[in-house]
Amino acid sequence: MKIPQTKRYSIYKKLVLQDERSKKLNFEPDGREHYVYRITDYTRNMEENYYGSHTPHKNKKYDSLIDEFWTYKTSSKYNILDENKKENYKVKILKVFDNIADKIIYEAFLHQYFNVKLNFKFWNKSNQTPFNFNTDIRPSKEQYKIIGEKVSKARKGIVFSEKTKIKMSNKRKEYFENNPEARLKQSKVGSMNKGRKITEETRKKMSESQKGIKCTEAAKLKISKNSKSGTTEVRKKLSEANKGKRHPQAIIIKVYDNNDSLIFTSYGEFKKLCEKYNMPYNSFCNSYRKNVKVKKENFKNWYAIKEI
Repeated sequence: MKIPQTKRYSIYKKLVLQDERSKKLNFEPDGREHYVYRITDYTRNMEENYYGSHTPHKNKKYDSLIDEFWTYKTSSKYNILDENKKENYKVKILKVFDNIADKIIYEAFLHQYFNVKLNFKFWNKSNQTPFNFNTDIRPSKEQYKIIGEKVSKARKGIVFSEKTKIKMSNKRKEYFENNPEARLKQSKVGSMNKGRKITEETRKKMSESQKGIKCTEAAKLKISKNSKSGTTEVRKKLSEANKGKRHPQAIIIKVYDNNDSLIFTSYGEFKKLCEKYNMPYNSFCNSYRKNVKVKKENFKNWYAIKEI
C-alpha cells in the first residue's frame, strides 16, 4: 500500500497546529522512540491492514523496534497478533519520532487519508485524530452494497478516453513493479484458484445471470479482436499441445458406399474431405441431415451418418 507524500502530511500538520487544542500536545523529546507502524495480513483473500502507533517504556531494553512491537498487545481485531502467529503478518515501521505529539499527528494523518474506520481494507474500528478518537459506527456491508449500486448507476455510460486508459495501465504497471508484495499476493490468489472446479449450482447461477444480455456490435468486435490478438508463440504452443487430439465438439461423420461399406470417417473437417475426393459436399450434408441417399453420379446411393 502506497504511503501518501510528505507534502500532504506537512499541510495536515500546519492545519493541526492552527487549532487551539494543539497547545495541549506535548512536543518535548523524552529520549524514547515513538513509532507509527503498519500491519499487513496476507492470509486473507483481500489484503487487510492496520495502522497504529506505540511508545516503549522508559526502562525497556530491545534490539529493534520490530522485536519491541511483538512484546506488547495491540488493540487490533480479535487480538490475533501474538508471537505464535508472526509468519501470517508483516509489520513495517513507517516513521519514528522523538516526541508523542508528532507520533499522534502522523497516525491521525494516515487514518484520515485512508479513512480506516470506513475502509474494508483496514480493520481499525476508529479514526485517530490529533486530539481524540472518532468512533462513529461503521456502516454494514449491506449499506455498502447500496452505496456501491448508487455509485455504479451514477458512473454508467462514462467512457474513458484512450489517453486516460494508457495512464491507468501505466500506473498499474508501475504499482506492480514497485510493489513485489502485491505481485506475490496475485500469484498466491492465482495458485489458490488453479484447478478449482465450479459446481453445477454456480454454473446455473452464472448462466441465469447472463440470460437476456445481448452483446452490442462494438462488444462483439472487441471480443473478436482479443481472440485474434494472441501472439504467434502462444498459438504455436497451443497447436503443439493439441496435436493428435480431437476437439470435443468436432462432428464425426461416416461415409458409406452403396454396399453399406464404411469408406471415410471425418472428425470436424468434412468439407475438406469432400474437396479432396471430389465428393458433393451439399448432397452428403443433406444425406446425414435428412437421412436420405446421394443421387449424384459416381456416388449414387452413397450416404452419410452423423455420430453424436
